[in-house]
Formats: sequence, structure tokens, C-alpha cells
Amino acid sequence: LILSIGFERVAFIPVEPDDEVAHADGIVKFLRPDLLLVNDYKGIAFRDYRQRLYATLKRAKIDAQIVPFPWFCTDEKIEDIWSAVGCYINFILTSRGIIFPTFSHPMDEQVAILLGQLTPLPKRSIEATALAKQGGVLNCMTLTFWNSTVLVPEK
Repeated sequence: LILSIGFERVAFIPVEPDDEVAHADGIVKFLRPDLLLVNDYKGIAFRDYRQRLYATLKRAKIDAQIVPFPWFCTDEKIEDIWSAVGCYINFILTSRGIIFPTFSHPMDEQVAILLGQLTPLPKRSIEATALAKQGGVLNCMTLTFWNSTVLVPEK
């Protein structure tokens, strides 16, 4: 189905540990066709997952620069769905600008600075903690295609 709507390639990425939703938009994001943002997954708890993810992307030969993107996690769950607080990569990207989530966290400023360095597009932030506690953030409400590669979590 995915190939039939015009995509040239499909790359399957590993699902985050214990993730029941398995949405790639909380893991990776094309900022432009030649630049792929990937959660940095810093910390011991996600070290093995980070290694598997980056190895998978390398094997997939994604024709884009891979840039680690700020990320943190909480231990919150609502009805067995993990909170998406800290999932900055789940932002809205259009040809006219970016709307990115903030979580009243010191990392918010780091995200704004990095996006400023990576793209000249206008940027706006929106406090998204309440939404993220429900398991998704801004991109979860939209669908965006930038190039002919689809990244799909494999279960």
C-alpha cells in the first residue's frame, strides 16, 4: 500500500521499548529531504534502543544527514499509554514554518536554538505538556510527507 501511493522506499525502524502505539513521528522526522532528525535517546535506559535504531538507519542507507535531536522521557502512563512529554521531535512542519512543543523544561531553549541553526523557517513554540501526557504531541494531529522514503516502526 505505501509503495502504491508513490513512495520509492520503506525503512522499518525498531519500536521504542514497551511502546504500544509505535508511531515513527515520535522517533524520527525529516526536516528537509536531506536532513533527518532522530531522538538522541541519551541515558542508560535507552542506550540499547539507540544503538539498534542508529544501526537500522545506517543499514537502510537513508540519503540524508542524521542529526541527533533533544529528547527526554518521563515515567508517566495514562491508561497504559506512555506520556510523550519530552518528545520534541513531534513538531508540525509546513513550507511556511515550524510549530514545536515545549514542556516547561530547561531543554526547551536547546530545541529552539537547534531548530534555528538547522533551518531558516519561522518557528513558534507551544506549551504541549497537557497534550503530551495523553501520549502524543503536535505532529500526531497532522500528516506530512517530505520525500519518497517512509519510516515505519516494525512490531
